[in-house]
Amino acid sequence: MSDPNPTPSFPILLQRFFVEHLGNQRAVSPRTIAAYRDTFRLLLGFARRRSARSPPG
Repeated sequence: MSDPNPTPSFPILLQRFFVEHLGNQRAVSPRTIAAYRDTFRLLLGFARRRSARSPPG
């Protein structure tokens, strides 16, 4: 029997953080969300190059 509530993948959790937490709950500006997004892209690119592995997802 499969789990009715599977654990969401990392990309889904990250998207929920941007949309639900920052956008809806914290009501931050779209520019702030874009800055967080760009920072995560840089961080994940750095981690990928550093570890020679792709991020999960």
